[in-house]
Amino acid sequence: MSHKALASFSTSGHYYAHISGDGKLRIWDVTTCILKQEFTPDFHLTSPYTELCWISSSKSINLLSGSRKRKSSNAMLDTENEHILLGSRSGDIFLYSVSSYSIVNTFKNGHNSCIRSISWCRNIPHQFFSCSEDQFIVQWNLDNTSVKK
Repeated sequence: MSHKALASFSTSGHYYAHISGDGKLRIWDVTTCILKQEFTPDFHLTSPYTELCWISSSKSINLLSGSRKRKSSNAMLDTENEHILLGSRSGDIFLYSVSSYSIVNTFKNGHNSCIRSISWCRNIPHQFFSCSEDQFIVQWNLDNTSVKK
């Protein structure tokens, strides 16, 4: 399987993200040219990343993490926090928070094979689209990590 270079500038233009061949996500501050952070995923818990897409918003977006029962488990996406959607070989999509240096959400049950593309539009900040080798396009809801119906 050939490995696609995964790299992209943030929507604000302040950051540059790159996923190396060993699966590490590295983020540089473009204004200072300094490596801001490095994230090494637990590949025994997840499969390698195959796609990345920056997202941000001028409005707050509620990002549920796991249980709907506990309000304290909710994460908020706001203008000061940029996030990266990371598609995986298994079909899951992960939401990485630049401000918390961690995965804050997982989007499951939309695809059953390798994610090939993720698209997010500033005009529809609560949604994004993904496509995979299963030949389906899925519309996701960022508010509750579900497939939008």
